Amino acid sequence: MDLQPACRGTPEALARDLPGGSAAIRNFRERLMTCVDAEGPIWLMGETGVGKARAGWLLHRLGCRAQKPFVVLDVTLDLEGQIAAAADGTVLVAGVEACHASRQSALQAWLACWSRQTGPRPSIVLTVSDREALTRHAMGAGGAISGRNHNGRNDIRLAVPSLSERREDFGSLCCHLLAEEADEGTPVATVTSDGARYLASLGWPRNIDDLRACLRRASHRCGGVPLDREILAAARREDVLIPMAQRLAEVLGSYLDCALEDGGVVAPDLHERLIEEIERPLFIRVLRSTDGNQLRAAALLGMNRNTLRKRLQKLGVGTPRRGSR
Repeated sequence: MDLQPACRGTPEALARDLPGGSAAIRNFRERLMTCVDAEGPIWLMGETGVGKARAGWLLHRLGCRAQKPFVVLDVTLDLEGQIAAAADGTVLVAGVEACHASRQSALQAWLACWSRQTGPRPSIVLTVSDREALTRHAMGAGGAISGRNHNGRNDIRLAVPSLSERREDFGSLCCHLLAEEADEGTPVATVTSDGARYLASLGWPRNIDDLRACLRRASHRCGGVPLDREILAAARREDVLIPMAQRLAEVLGSYLDCALEDGGVVAPDLHERLIEEIERPLFIRVLRSTDGNQLRAAALLGMNRNTLRKRLQKLGVGTPRRGSR
């Protein structure tokens, strides 16, 4: 991501990189614009995946430090060396609440020194997951949401809005994310208005990170076709199924560990037992989804109808209807 020199320090630049017309994102852009030349510390609060690090990068690129170093602090490494490399640029400290207590103490000591420093010094941007985390882990920043803290620093707090606050932004946000994906070699795709409304109706626990993953998966599937509700719903189901498949693998592993204790003496017919345990709920649900039609069920399962009938007989599975329990 890069900003055109003519756009630096202007509302147009922020609107391009933080798109949307919702009140939440417009208010955030306005507040962010007033902080581009602030030394900080600037605390960016927000849920996972809302773009706090991007906002910190924009603070650097849109302000007077645009040509100066931008350092993402690795709290596990030497702090002084990294901060020295930032000179009078910008230091971004991401995920403060996740830092080990000893590293938080080191950061607090450094912030205290930074507050007393005279002459050129870097701007400080820190990110936390929410306001409660800020209160718990602000390293001396105090519990107030704005103003001068008990260490004498003028800390600035900005809340980055979540997708649940930006439902009317999904159309422009999807276009923006897909354009970024296209720059990385992904086929260019567009989202229909119905598709955008569908996405806005969903929950996004990891916010933009989840939305980006869904759009990436859908754009790979569509072959240039606009992403409508059906395509996006299929991609979303895959996003849900992948972690569920991982959990299934963990449960299966525990089952096998138990069955194989003492050399598998307890379960000498392990393969057949395991196949039956998996096939029985699979067949019941597939038959229910096809309203008991074995021909459609066999096609969905990718097997011969006669094979399916034999397996159903062996397992003692009937043909449940869609509305049956």
